[in-house]
Amino acid sequence: GEEFTAQVVARVQEVQERRLLRQLSVDLEKRHRLVRELGEERAGRLLLSRYRFAHHLFQRYLYNSLGAGERRLLHGEIGDALEELFEDREEEIAVQLAYHYRRAGLEARALPHLVRAGHQARARFANEDAVRTYSEALDIMPRDDPRRFDLLASRAAVYSLVARRDEQRADVEAMLDLAERLADEARLCDALLALADYRLATQHLDAQEPAERALEIARRLGDSLREGTALRRSGTLATKKGAPQQSRDELEAAVEILLDVGAFREAAICLNELTLTLARLGEHGLAVATTKRAVALSREIGDRQQEATGLRRLAGLFLSQNQHAEALPLAQRALALHRQVGDRSAEYSALNVLGIIQAHLGAHEEAETSLRQSLAIAESTGSSEGTAYAAFNLVHFCYEHRGDFEGCLLFLDLR
Repeated sequence: GEEFTAQVVARVQEVQERRLLRQLSVDLEKRHRLVRELGEERAGRLLLSRYRFAHHLFQRYLYNSLGAGERRLLHGEIGDALEELFEDREEEIAVQLAYHYRRAGLEARALPHLVRAGHQARARFANEDAVRTYSEALDIMPRDDPRRFDLLASRAAVYSLVARRDEQRADVEAMLDLAERLADEARLCDALLALADYRLATQHLDAQEPAERALEIARRLGDSLREGTALRRSGTLATKKGAPQQSRDELEAAVEILLDVGAFREAAICLNELTLTLARLGEHGLAVATTKRAVALSREIGDRQQEATGLRRLAGLFLSQNQHAEALPLAQRALALHRQVGDRSAEYSALNVLGIIQAHLGAHEEAETSLRQSLAIAESTGSSEGTAYAAFNLVHFCYEHRGDFEGCLLFLDLR
């Protein structure tokens, strides 16, 4: 690459490290100026010398001057040297190790590093990097390899986050197919939960059948974690179907189970869902307390996605009590966090809440901008529910406010 470690080069080229450092510092740096010294970094007990090519074209020229066979062998040797030198920091160099072993044709050795790199990218919400790396790992795996299931589930979760619904559905269908071929009830339960998530985001009434099947399997297996997550989906659906008491019962039971098994992220999701149910039951004070609990738990475990959801819900609760000034910074912070993590579905929801707050505060131009952005994202992600909410609020807070009934009719005709 454009940057390299002198110790790796010395090991691959089988030369003394001191001799190589001398050559780099005297011959290259002073005569040709092909490389620049970046300094030293510690790897375990070693102090490594880092360099960078002065221009990427130098590196490309040298790389392309090698034959294909020599490049392949060198990539493998570099991978081995990196693993040896960074044996206590392999997680940090997973991307490099995967890169070198793939180009060495050593796909079996590349695979665990690809998986690790994908999980790292997902954890830091580098969503496109996560999708690309998971896809590379899946390309290597045989069709019936049980490990494919977890990778498909991870990639489907990223697709869900960024609202790429067609790809999400394809991965969920592949999960269902693999679980059935493996005759694995636990994996089938997880695939049904993933299907319920997809349908809750697209056609929520169709989520009931997979959610019920997943709950039945979880209870048959005696699996508390899966039971709690299935109850969470069922409770969420009950809210959407207008059955708030059923939703409350199921979500409260789910929270208790999930906290008991230490599934804190799932518990935070559940608390955020419970907030909506409590608000619909008219228990505003308890809804606020529940949302604050969700935010606190999300911050404790470092989950920005659920923290953002909790802040958005809290803004909505203040909005419902006409506490617009208090709601505004919460909605703004929620929107910023949703954008940081790439949560497209939540982004249009936050823009919708923000637009309503801005309208109530008299900032009508800003409100229209927020609501139109909400509408555009909802339409682009295929959310009929999000589209309907944004369109309704545009009509009510923008067109009706300024008395533009002709524009309102044209807007509705275009929908």
